[in-house]
Amino acid sequence: MSGAAATWHSIHVHHHDESTEPALVLHAVRPAFEAVRASVDGAWFGRHWLRGPHLRLNFRTTADAWASKVRPQVVAVLETYVRDHPSTVRLDEAALAPVHERLAELEMETGPRHPWVPDNTVLEQPYDHRLPVLGSMRGSEVLADFLSDTNDLAFAMYEHLQGGGALPVLALDLMWTTASVAAVPFDEHSAPIARGFLSLRSHADAFLSRTHDPAAYRAAFDERYRRQADALTTRLRTVESVLSAEPGSPEAADATVPFVREWAEAVRRCQRAAYPLLASGELTLSGAGRAPRLPTRQLSDFHRLLQTDHGHDGFLRDDHWFASFRLVVNYLYVHLNRLGLKPVDRGLLCHLAAGTVETVHGVTAEDAFRRHVVSASPTEDTPEWSRLSKEWAEGR
Repeated sequence: MSGAAATWHSIHVHHHDESTEPALVLHAVRPAFEAVRASVDGAWFGRHWLRGPHLRLNFRTTADAWASKVRPQVVAVLETYVRDHPSTVRLDEAALAPVHERLAELEMETGPRHPWVPDNTVLEQPYDHRLPVLGSMRGSEVLADFLSDTNDLAFAMYEHLQGGGALPVLALDLMWTTASVAAVPFDEHSAPIARGFLSLRSHADAFLSRTHDPAAYRAAFDERYRRQADALTTRLRTVESVLSAEPGSPEAADATVPFVREWAEAVRRCQRAAYPLLASGELTLSGAGRAPRLPTRQLSDFHRLLQTDHGHDGFLRDDHWFASFRLVVNYLYVHLNRLGLKPVDRGLLCHLAAGTVETVHGVTAEDAFRRHVVSASPTEDTPEWSRLSKEWAEGR
């Protein structure tokens, strides 16, 4: 590419048949990205629902390269595919309108929701920086960098799923991996995941608290865990074994848990790049905090504990390491969305992932928070968890 300024551009492909979306990704979206790889310096795809279900293909390139190379080649590949493999599903726009209205509120989506773009349509649209949620152009760029960095990995994961892999199992692997490699331990005698899983437990509890019957949903989730506990325990131990293995060793190449090491490296790269931006205030997570939430019907015991006056607000609000951890967990969820995981399924998987960590490591979220945070003296200059966070930030 020349020295001209590169900006983001988008092509949307509306193809309403969800059952054939993996084929669309592998046989149209991936070839389109390959065709223009040399002409872009960033590229990623994602899903969206606005004005009808569609995929968004995003490219960072110069205006000249976009007009002369990237746009024509991408459009040609996509239009050929939807012509030869058209979606024949008929979705009811009116019936889905209330769902999309609520999604727009929760996601702070300000664009028009109607009329839907016709099915089997390929069109150029302005790139969506998601500023209401991400808070700044810097926030938008950091997310785009991560999604670009993991774009080829997303294609490989789609191929794995098409070959018989299970999305819930893959999602659990990525949750455990993120909670392992992005976390720092509470103390030098515990595993990082024994701290990192608190976020998974919190997110599961938040989901359950907003269902129409939290107690019934929790009972169903708990029963699901009990039925699968042995398999989940074995799976987590395998993931942890792969992550702790020496690079190049047979253990590190365990094909039963694919993508674990590649995902771990992507998470580490992103977290290290984001940390100084979060510490300086150039990057914030304030946008996500402004998003509306569904009403809470029943607080969990863990969330009640988090809301007590424990004297360590810095643990949740002022620790820049924790901000970097929250960031990569949020990015994990964006990635899982582009693989097709629905929010309701994510809530269950967070519950299963957290429950498995509790079993394997003999800890609960409540007990860990009480022991390491609530019991620490508010007057103590540097609690152990704070010291270890600072050492992580310094690269030690």
